[in-house]
Amino acid sequence: MRLRDRPYAGASVIYVVDGLADAALDRLPEALSAYVLHPASIEVRDSLGRAPRDSDVAAAVEEAVVRIERYADVRDLIARARALGYGRLPVRVVIAGGTLVVNVHHGVMDGGAILELVTWLVSVSSGADGKRDTRTPLAFPLVHGLRKVGRAGLEDFRANRRTPQPEPVLTHSPTDADLRLETARFGHATLGPDELRRLIALPAGGPTTVMSRVASLAVGAARRLYTGERDVPVIVPVDSRRFVKNARVLGNFMGVAAPAALLASDWSPAAIAARSKAALRGGGAMVSTAHALARWIAHRPKTLLRRSPRPGPGTVAVFVPMLGLSEAFLGAAWREGASPWIGGATVSAWPSGTALSLLAAGDEYQISAWDESGLFEVSDRTLAEALAAELAEREVAAGIGPAVV
Repeated sequence: MRLRDRPYAGASVIYVVDGLADAALDRLPEALSAYVLHPASIEVRDSLGRAPRDSDVAAAVEEAVVRIERYADVRDLIARARALGYGRLPVRVVIAGGTLVVNVHHGVMDGGAILELVTWLVSVSSGADGKRDTRTPLAFPLVHGLRKVGRAGLEDFRANRRTPQPEPVLTHSPTDADLRLETARFGHATLGPDELRRLIALPAGGPTTVMSRVASLAVGAARRLYTGERDVPVIVPVDSRRFVKNARVLGNFMGVAAPAALLASDWSPAAIAARSKAALRGGGAMVSTAHALARWIAHRPKTLLRRSPRPGPGTVAVFVPMLGLSEAFLGAAWREGASPWIGGATVSAWPSGTALSLLAAGDEYQISAWDESGLFEVSDRTLAEALAAELAEREVAAGIGPAVV
């Protein structure tokens, strides 16, 4: 495992996909086998040795794919996929009726790469030809990225660090990740074409993107679902590959934008777009990638001396990853009459509050929330209602919607 991957060693990224055709679900073992055997799948295949035989891959894939007949809800599926752990591959594929759950070891790759793996499984099992980036991986990407942003990136990072942050809010959810899964909450909602048209029609107060408008709406909904009294930080991941000309980088290579607060910060579409642009222009996000690794190295000796992973409660934060689904995913074989959807969860050794996942999916957006803190009232119903209420209130404020009684 690379040094920059080690901070993620105890974490899992889990995607839930619903609506795949039965024939595609049956071909998932073949799709996973093709992924592992692909020359570009270095990080996944490494666990089998340098030159695994086809029989070794076949046995590892058979071990990795599990079928579950009964489950309570999506949260239960996520918890069971995590509890199953990993075999010889850092991937666990669970098929539960018409639902697919893919659990990937975060210490192997970051969220963007994991979504690409899920896309491969969904599309190849549907009969498509899988496409992978076969370029030679960039060596020493941290060095290249830091050289690219230079002193300006360091100054931008320092300025971001000076941004006032809320006092830490402690969560009394269990320190042990698997125990937290028993009380975690999951919710999913689809922002359809009609809702997107209404959202885009609203005044934005400056340059925006569709994603920044959706993110603004989603954070507004999260505010409605928050039951705590004190403010909590919001963290927006940034793919640091953008600082190395989108070169192929294996493993985890993510930074963060300037910190913000759930309640106190400006979450208008224009403000989000401006922060996203500043994160790429200033270079502070690239420096944050190196800083996170340096902090982990500095604290590692203390961690090794502790008898438990972490004493006491953790602190709450909201993570807002913004990604897009490719045409390969959207063009998969879906069940006739189904309403396909995808949602994500990140489970780690550190209580992380809430992950608010935004996925652009053609003419709609898939929004999911995963909460481990117990401070957000998350479910399919509450998330959908909060999004609808937030959109309606904004239309009223803009004078283009009926008054909410």
